Parts: sequence; C-alpha cells; structure tokens
Amino acid sequence: MEIKHKVSLVPLCMALALLAGSAGARADQTFIGMTPTEFTEGFNRAAQVYRLKPRLPQWPTKAGKFAATVAPGITVSGVGVSSGDGMSSITVSCKSDAQCSDAIFAAALSADPELEIASIKDYMQRTMSGELEDGAYMSQAGLAYTLVAKKAQKSLTLTITVDPDEDE
Repeated sequence: MEIKHKVSLVPLCMALALLAGSAGARADQTFIGMTPTEFTEGFNRAAQVYRLKPRLPQWPTKAGKFAATVAPGITVSGVGVSSGDGMSSITVSCKSDAQCSDAIFAAALSADPELEIASIKDYMQRTMSGELEDGAYMSQAGLAYTLVAKKAQKSLTLTITVDPDEDE
C-alpha cells in the first residue's frame, strides 16, 4: 500500500474524457481493466465471501453510467467506457454509517481481489482521523483509492480510478 497526494480529480477526469474520445486510446492504459458486468459480479462475490450485506444488480457490458442503491443511504456507481470493455471510475457514496464500510470493501475487492482489507481499513482510519492531508489517496496495483469524508454532511465517498502516477 502506498499513500500518495494529489491536487484534484478534475484534471484526471478531463484527461480521461479526452482520452476516451481519441481513436488511439488503449483501454489497458487508461481504464480500470474490467467490464461493468465483471465489477458487479466481483462486488457480489466479495460481499458473499466476507458475509457483507450489500449486493448489486448486474450491470451490462456496455459504455455508460450505472448506479444502484445497495442499502439505505449507500449508492454504488460506475462509468463503463470503450464499448463496456473497461471502467473509468467506480464510486461508493454513503450518507449512512450502517453498511458503508461493507460497500466500500466489496467495491475495493471487486476492483482488486488481491487487495488486503487491512490496507483499505488503515487508509480509511487515517483519512477520517485527519492524519492524512486532503487529497491523499491509496495506490495499489495501478489503482487509486480516494476517500473523501465530509463530517458536516455526514457523508463518505470512495472513488476508484486508474492511478494517475502509474505511467510515470
């Protein structure tokens, strides 16, 4: 596990949008290498193995935005790109404490089945305690996990994208 610091997701999202539109963009370099269908299957498999309650309906293998409420106040969303051959981002948004960690763990394990839950737990605790600076993200296996905790709104959002430093 590596903790990195970033300035903003906006330039990354803009770059991904530009690359998605270019004919020469390669999915294995720009996108998370799984289809929306594979993500939902992995989410549900992780939830079953770890006895987590949230489950996702199966998303089709196609480009577009997908979202599902997996528990009261918890939404999982993703963006399928390149005819559904990959995903540009996966997001878990929580406005409820109940089952939020479960949904985050299931999404993270779906994106990277080799991810150790202890790593994501440590990152979450350090972010929520204020030990890490705003914009710090966890990087593992080419993916960036960014957690944003808004205590005033009582919300927590995890976004999984391709690590922007992976090509450096």
